[in-house]
Amino acid sequence: MITEAQIKRYIDSVGGPKAIKRGFEQSEADSRLLREKHEELLAMYPDMYVACYKGQIVAAGSIEGMVQALDEKGIPSQFAARVFLATKPETWVL
Repeated sequence: MITEAQIKRYIDSVGGPKAIKRGFEQSEADSRLLREKHEELLAMYPDMYVACYKGQIVAAGSIEGMVQALDEKGIPSQFAARVFLATKPETWVL
């Protein structure tokens, strides 16, 4: 079981509650940018994975290439908004 002290240490290690809130807000803004620019990005990066961080497209390519580019730039992949831009989206019937 995780203790309250462990949670507090983690929160402090990432900059505190305000930093966590800013991170969530930035992630939401980056995801929104990917949605709003989908058609434009699709034309530029067909059938590629694209990562957005702090309002900028920071990586594109295969999933492995995208993750490697994020690592090389020092961007934790969990903080970058990501999308696959399929030229032929699959239709799923549930």
